[in-house]
Amino acid sequence: MFMKNKVSFIMSIILIISMFTSVVFSSEITTEEKFEILKEKKLVNGYEDGLPHLEDEMTREQAAKIIALVFELDLTNETNSPTFSDVEQSRWSYEYIESAVSVGIINGMGDGTFAPDERVTYEQFAKMLAVGYSYKTGLEIKDAETDNGNISVWAQPYVEAAINWGLIDKQEDYTIDADRKFLIDTAYAAELKVEEFEQSLIEFSIESIYAENLIEVILVFNKSLDEETAEDEGNYDLSDYKDVNGAELQEDGKTVVLSVEELK
Repeated sequence: MFMKNKVSFIMSIILIISMFTSVVFSSEITTEEKFEILKEKKLVNGYEDGLPHLEDEMTREQAAKIIALVFELDLTNETNSPTFSDVEQSRWSYEYIESAVSVGIINGMGDGTFAPDERVTYEQFAKMLAVGYSYKTGLEIKDAETDNGNISVWAQPYVEAAINWGLIDKQEDYTIDADRKFLIDTAYAAELKVEEFEQSLIEFSIESIYAENLIEVILVFNKSLDEETAEDEGNYDLSDYKDVNGAELQEDGKTVVLSVEELK
């Protein structure tokens, strides 16, 4: 009986084309779908009626929470006293704001306050995203190359970095208040970028090779694969043993089933 085990013959697999991490590009799904994904990951909260209310404006403390969770900041970081006079330790957003302060994502209003209840603007959130991504990846935020009249001078390097890193799309005016749709879209993009970065740190390898029948070989990789590359049978070589006739990436994104000539 052909057991579900490692194949008994020695098989070398050569990946001719690197298999990069597979991501769902933000343009391929709706903002409502992104919201549901983020809610399932507990990065955002839903309303009591279950609707995302994408037209609503967002506050600075709500933005701080999203930033802290997306960039996986240490929420246990404790300070001797609150950084801002208007964010007491008893406030629900305290741990998110303080965690962002501790890594330089949040600086406040410049007068010792954070204004947690005020609306967050496009450029304010762009700065949080850019600094958070820089903190996560080590990438440098450079000076803006050109002045832009619809962006405050202080925000131009952050907006430019956020656009270049694929965290936000270009807007007509970055000084106005951001709505919930903008925060959901950008938080989703940032979450994908963080996942992609973390996947890139994992050394690519095959975790197991086995077969359940005589015409298929199953490969399990340690990280998600790009579908087009993973399903190109030309990327696999069984060292003159059998030809690979097809490759199908499974739903988990890490398992590939190779269709081969009948094994012995």
